[in-house]
Amino acid sequence: MLPDESAWEWMMQDLSEERITELATHQISAAEMEAYTIEKDFRKTGTPTKAFVYAEVPELNYEV
Repeated sequence: MLPDESAWEWMMQDLSEERITELATHQISAAEMEAYTIEKDFRKTGTPTKAFVYAEVPELNYEV
């Protein structure tokens, strides 16, 4: 995952091999990430960023 500015650079610019490697090895810190379950048919509903709770699955608990 890339920050918006870097993602734009990746898609729209003619990059050197060195810059491609820099962008490809970029890592987002765990503190910046969010984890949640999504609907099984998210491709049909078009909502892959919407959290979905499954009664049979324990809640995700994580610490950074």
